[in-house]
Amino acid sequence: MLLSIFDRHDELGQVATSLHRLEGELQVRITGLQQAEREARSSSDLLSAVLDSKEEGVVAIDREQRIVFMNSGARRLLGISNVIGIGDRLYEAVRVPAFLDTVQDALKSQKIETTEYRKSREHPSLVLVVIPILSGPHAGAVAVVRDVSEMRRLEAMRRDFVSGVSHELKTPLTVIQACTDTLLAGAMSDPIASERFLKQIEEQSERLLQLILEMLQLARVESGKQVLHIEPVDVVTIADDVLRGFRTIAATKSLTLELSGVDQMMIETDDQAVQTIVSNLVDNALKHTDAGGSITVELKYENSVPTIIVRDTGTGIPEQLLGRIFERFYRVDRGRSRERGGSGLGLAIVKHLCHALGATVTVKSVMGRGSEFRVEFSKP
Repeated sequence: MLLSIFDRHDELGQVATSLHRLEGELQVRITGLQQAEREARSSSDLLSAVLDSKEEGVVAIDREQRIVFMNSGARRLLGISNVIGIGDRLYEAVRVPAFLDTVQDALKSQKIETTEYRKSREHPSLVLVVIPILSGPHAGAVAVVRDVSEMRRLEAMRRDFVSGVSHELKTPLTVIQACTDTLLAGAMSDPIASERFLKQIEEQSERLLQLILEMLQLARVESGKQVLHIEPVDVVTIADDVLRGFRTIAATKSLTLELSGVDQMMIETDDQAVQTIVSNLVDNALKHTDAGGSITVELKYENSVPTIIVRDTGTGIPEQLLGRIFERFYRVDRGRSRERGGSGLGLAIVKHLCHALGATVTVKSVMGRGSEFRVEFSKP
């Protein structure tokens, strides 16, 4: 009977048994290492997928500033070519001095460094945070880039809004305070003077109230909290009511108000919002049309699209300023606009209400010949 080498009791059998046991232990260790490698690769793939889905750009580099990781956000925000990849130097991928200097400073100081920069006026504002990795096999740094253009735009809008509100509130309050001081100083005893000052107080109080109401309305529309009641609305009836309310003001300025176009225009919309749009456009036309001019509200269907057109023969708007007239508190001619009254919010409210209703508002103008505002609703 032929014995197996493992059945032998001499030194050779012992060696064979030890080798067999060692082979089994080695196989177990190999299996464990393979499992650990699969888990590590799975974790790495998950981390890469998570980082790749972020809007922020993430670039990891080693001590020699070779790229060891880069997500798609970094390529997009930093404009890194697809030719550049893992192992390439950072300066080959990014050629912005502010970026490279900040990375160098972080590696040298071994502290977190932050900077904000933009390549040019046409490029977005970027915030760069460089976090050094001080030790271990992956020593180097991680650079995180974030686009803050929208944040800076909103900050600028907030500053402009606060500045605009402060200025608009200051004028009527100054007039009210001056009139009040004059009356308290003895003008109350003069019936003619006291009546004049009280009328000024009344006018400026009304101006303040109108400004506050328009700011509240604009805030509701911008925040999406404006409650709209969508139902069938006849725009012709609304436009006729709006013009009727302005006829006295137009007559005092020797202006002509006309309504033309279709006899009926039924739209699924909010009647109060449409009334505000037409009213603000007509009011704007009245303020910028001199005596003897005319304002026309035309209602028509253009390619089956319900359209409101408010046309005036006023002073007109410079072409380079047409893109700004829907901004809050923006005035083409600040001096004359304040003389004519108004808060500077009317057209901003028109723009936001049109957006809320799914309509679009556009304007064209010729200096000295007038302006035309066009509101187009979606097809019925």
